[in-house]
Amino acid sequence: MTGLPPERIEVSLTGLAAHGLLTRTEGDGPRVIVSPPDIAGEVLLLRRMQELHVARAAMGRLAAAYRTTAERQRTDSVPVEFTPGAAVAPAVP
Repeated sequence: MTGLPPERIEVSLTGLAAHGLLTRTEGDGPRVIVSPPDIAGEVLLLRRMQELHVARAAMGRLAAAYRTTAERQRTDSVPVEFTPGAAVAPAVP
């Protein structure tokens, strides 16, 4: 016995199963089967790698949007000359 309330045990087992760290059986006398460390570790690593791939794709989209916006601002903006006293826009010919 763990000394924990049954509700807390249930929540813990559900969380471990969701992470692929154990399997629960159904039927007469339900059981919990712990995943071997190498399999459980592989599942966790693959999940993390998927998260990193999603983050990398999001960074690529963000970088492309930034480049597009920066290019548009560069062509739409008026150049500004910075002097020690103030920023002054040059005279337009």
